[in-house]
Amino acid sequence: MVHRYSPVNECIYCKETTPPLDTEHIIPYAFGGNLLLPKASCRKCAKIINKQIETPILSHEWGALRAKHRFPTRNKNKRRTHITVYEKDGAAKKISIKEHSTPVPLYRFKQARILSGAPRGDDNHHFTMSILTSHKEEMAMKTEVANWNQKHQFFAQPLPFARLLAKIAHGYITAELGIGTFIPLTLDLILGRTDDYSMTVGGIWDIPPPVPGGDHITDIHMLFASSVLALVIVDIRLFSAAETPCYHVVAGNINFHRPEHVRAFEKHKIGGKIKHIPLGST
Repeated sequence: MVHRYSPVNECIYCKETTPPLDTEHIIPYAFGGNLLLPKASCRKCAKIINKQIETPILSHEWGALRAKHRFPTRNKNKRRTHITVYEKDGAAKKISIKEHSTPVPLYRFKQARILSGAPRGDDNHHFTMSILTSHKEEMAMKTEVANWNQKHQFFAQPLPFARLLAKIAHGYITAELGIGTFIPLTLDLILGRTDDYSMTVGGIWDIPPPVPGGDHITDIHMLFASSVLALVIVDIRLFSAAETPCYHVVAGNINFHRPEHVRAFEKHKIGGKIKHIPLGST
């Protein structure tokens, strides 16, 4: 079911108010996202996000899986129909996408540094990568493509993926709390003005069990950094019905000296949309 929020009438990334302003899919449309934020993105910011975030992740990394399983797309005529694989002698061979197992990379991150207090260092972009695939489809591919070298090639892109998580989190708290009710912390990352994704984007190493019937899980909680400042954290788990990682994005903060911040906090605390974690809790 589609959930459409009230129109923002302002670009949530750069504050541009001149039309046209497009609807933002908080979870990408390409993933079947059904949370819509109308009049929330200017064409300039949308172009940056499309070129630098959505194309590398949604088209390149997830493109084959999306085509095979008929995920939503605005370019149905451009769906991939074949994939090149390599045989044991190095020869290239095109096979139908229906024969391919279409694995995708999954990134796992450390806890965001703003939460852990870790300094920025040589390993601040540390990540691990695992593969989401179907064992059944892998076995079928080995049988159907007899001379396949049984190798998949990936080019790791943790930065665009982290930026995608930051975009989801920023859109979600804007939709839930309202424009101007928090201080954003991820805009430089989303718009490509920094590559320091580990400051605000993180996760846990262990992958929890799948959630039967689950979809994309997005939640908000707050962690008090002081008596007057609370960090707004968005928890994200894409395709939770599969064995996928859990992420968190420290998307903004609320200053309790600012009346508009206090009003948003109280409204959503009463509505049960915010998990309030007191100062000193872990």
